Amino acid sequence: MTENGTENTTGPTRPLRNSTDRISGFARSFPSLRNAAGLTPWDPEVFARWATNSCDDPAALHAARFVLQNVWGHINDIDALARQLGLSGAPPFQPFDVSAALDAWDEEHREAFMRWTHSPFSD
Repeated sequence: MTENGTENTTGPTRPLRNSTDRISGFARSFPSLRNAAGLTPWDPEVFARWATNSCDDPAALHAARFVLQNVWGHINDIDALARQLGLSGAPPFQPFDVSAALDAWDEEHREAFMRWTHSPFSD
């Protein structure tokens, strides 16, 4: 909301409406994350632990990094979460590398990513 009470709909800093539902829905658009823990309801701690302990698929790990760092982490402190969980430096908290992700992802993963990059905070 802006100071005059209207919704700010410009730029990437616009808050996500129903953000937890939207993050969960977006994460599920990646095939490798559809059954990930922490998506229903959205729980970044559970999701981060799943990505650290149960994620052995490179496509899933890149997707999890993207969701944690660029979607949820865009409006939250991802480094604080990593410290809180004692997971600093763990795979889901290592830098997201778009080139490596695109190389690991199949077409459906790439499409999910491209939808987000085309319109990151749209309804």
